[in-house]
Amino acid sequence: MRHLKRSYNGMPVKDAKARLTVVVLEQDVTKGTRKDPSCCAFAQACKRLFKGEAVFYKKIAYIELPDEDGERYVHRYRLSHKATELIMKYDKTGKFPSGVGIDLRPPSKTTSLEGMRRYHTAWSERISARKRAKNSKGMPPSRPYTKGAPRFFDTSVRNGTGSMHLASFKVENGE
Repeated sequence: MRHLKRSYNGMPVKDAKARLTVVVLEQDVTKGTRKDPSCCAFAQACKRLFKGEAVFYKKIAYIELPDEDGERYVHRYRLSHKATELIMKYDKTGKFPSGVGIDLRPPSKTTSLEGMRRYHTAWSERISARKRAKNSKGMPPSRPYTKGAPRFFDTSVRNGTGSMHLASFKVENGE
């Protein structure tokens, strides 16, 4: 079976095992950039506290922290509902109440990296079984895939899934 290695800037990514509370100060808010997951006030607070990289999306955060063995890993956290509201408010207004802490939680069993891998593996096996069943009954093969219109993503807004989408641009008039 194929096993994917998850990494961020060459560092391995792990699911967090314990809760973490990060207090955002006024200096973090002034240094922060709205709608930028790696330079927002929350990421600035983590950089100040833990001396490592941090990326905050709407529901997931990746923070570089030392592990039990002293090596640094990127830990994956789930944000509380209150933290998600604070992020959305900060992205809209650029303001954040000073001295407020945000609660970072370890992912649940189903939202962990391993849990999501198991779910998607089972899902793809179910789809393959359906296709095999259709073909064995003499059903016509499915239509060939045709490429649709290009999709555009706004990279200046957090998408909330914990993954970054790159923008695709359509070149017109040879420009």
